[in-house]
Amino acid sequence: MRDARILTRRLRKTLSGRRLRHESGRPPRYAVVLHGDWINSSQYIARMLQRTFFYSPTKSSYLAFVARCIGRCTVWKGPFEIAEMKAYQLRAYGPDPRRITAGARPLDVTLEPLQRGRS
Repeated sequence: MRDARILTRRLRKTLSGRRLRHESGRPPRYAVVLHGDWINSSQYIARMLQRTFFYSPTKSSYLAFVARCIGRCTVWKGPFEIAEMKAYQLRAYGPDPRRITAGARPLDVTLEPLQRGRS
């Protein structure tokens, strides 16, 4: 009887560990999506991307341009906790100080789960 209890405990541990882990062994990935903004200046958006993600001026300007033209742009991909922190950092910078009188608001950033096959 004692052996059956030990085996049951081990089986429960094994099964609960499998449910918590992602199938590939990695945590699920999320995308930080920057939405288009016509009030904040492109230079301000590019500067915030440089500060948050340590991108080059060229890459951050390109991402700001794509977000403005298309309406949305994926600026970073990674684990949920880090993606959430990066999105919070972008929002925390607030609106462009030179455009507050025009009605500028903090950057509109969302998190979206990525499909399993995409990285």
